[in-house]
Amino acid sequence: SNCGTGEFCKTSDSTESAFACDATTGIDESRPKGICASMCEQPAILAAEQQAKDLFPESVICNNPDGSQGECGEGFVCLEALPACRSEFNCDAASGVAIVSFDDCSGMCFNTRKELMSAMFSGDGGSILAKLTTKAEAFDAPCSHVFDAETNSILGRAADCYVSPEARDTLVINLRGDAIIDPLSDDSGMKTLRLNSNPETPLVDYLQGGTYENPGGGVEVGVPGTEDLVPPVALLSGPPTFRTPCPNEDFATLFVDSSGSGDASGRPLHSRVWGLRSGGGCVVHDANDGLSGVIETANRGQLSTLQLENDVLNKMEAGVHCITLSVTNFLGKTSDATAELQIEKLASETSPPTVTILAPSSTTIGAGVTLSATVETSSVCPGEKGEYQWRCVSAECPLLGGPGAGEAYVSSVVKELTPSDLVGRVGPGAELEFELSARMRGADEKVSDAVNVRQSIKFNGDSVVAGFTRESPSGDISKGREDALVFHATGSDPSDPSNSAQ
Repeated sequence: SNCGTGEFCKTSDSTESAFACDATTGIDESRPKGICASMCEQPAILAAEQQAKDLFPESVICNNPDGSQGECGEGFVCLEALPACRSEFNCDAASGVAIVSFDDCSGMCFNTRKELMSAMFSGDGGSILAKLTTKAEAFDAPCSHVFDAETNSILGRAADCYVSPEARDTLVINLRGDAIIDPLSDDSGMKTLRLNSNPETPLVDYLQGGTYENPGGGVEVGVPGTEDLVPPVALLSGPPTFRTPCPNEDFATLFVDSSGSGDASGRPLHSRVWGLRSGGGCVVHDANDGLSGVIETANRGQLSTLQLENDVLNKMEAGVHCITLSVTNFLGKTSDATAELQIEKLASETSPPTVTILAPSSTTIGAGVTLSATVETSSVCPGEKGEYQWRCVSAECPLLGGPGAGEAYVSSVVKELTPSDLVGRVGPGAELEFELSARMRGADEKVSDAVNVRQSIKFNGDSVVAGFTRESPSGDISKGREDALVFHATGSDPSDPSNSAQ
């Protein structure tokens, strides 16, 4: 180093390099450019000083440890300082060695109360942050070791509690799916935290030792402001269409399911509100029709699934019926977006089949993909045959004839896209949207209008495989061998086995 006495070459803040290369081996020997800095600025010295300042800030140091409040804040008293307490750090590197000096503390301000101070749910509802009046020992243990039996019954058996070294004044409670603590309950017992009185509890004061106590009857857990809460997600699934039944048959029961709705916490939803949207292309409903009655029953019973029977389906008008859903989680946050499922009652004599795409949401290029769908059997009457056409509708899509194009309608709903269809045409990470058109050919050869359903698929690149060629040495090698061992490397990309893509 070309630094002076008591200095070292500091590279941690470097933004430039001193470029160098070994002329014999070609190995890059470039290094960060540094600056000369005092040895007192070495990371270990700065870290030790900062740690002491974090543990013993000026606000906790006092000069007269007589057990009175003195210069300490309200609720604190000045007592003999801990042996580890340090203040007034100084460092001198003039001699070529960093010499650190400090003052011992006369006294320290200690909180006379060791209690839970407050508790608040996190924005996603998955954890509770409980504030402590003092810094606590770091630990990680089941919450059953920290709280009393009544509290553990609402936190759940799988709840985990910990205090981290970085935030010793916060007890974090991680909840699992069996938690039933309810901050919106009228029963205070369903939202109150109470510590146990076990002297073996892992929750102890860091500086003085000793366990924590409950303030009064415990601490009620609060809820953050609504702007800080993560909203739940409302999702609906069900058939996009249904037709009049085949001769001498009833309508097949239809189900509209909301089980895909959920909350980030994993907890059950607090409530669901089902509804019907009228107008704007949707059939207008009044409060007395059959579908409105199903909606009212679902809201009253907080049902997760609508069951549409023959009598309801029979009375529904031909056209698009728009069913809506919003959900609220246990913290009182309602979904930002209302889910909507549009179900069309088909009016023509020959109606298209009811189909649901089965293709995956992602695949690798080297694996290919099978485009397929289920066909609702009740949507196909005797003498009728479904006909299907797959298209790729994404802009500049290179598959199935290109954007908007499509192959002829066929009787099979399955379309295979092999790796050879994809390699060199679909790039890794590409996301393409596919559309399935389904129509019905009746016994009289009349063809129905087509119904279209879509799904996007992401095509991921395959992992490159590396290895050695057969010409590379293998097996036992003689110690006395004088000629150099030469290894030949090879590699392959399952996304491009012929190495044709550039």
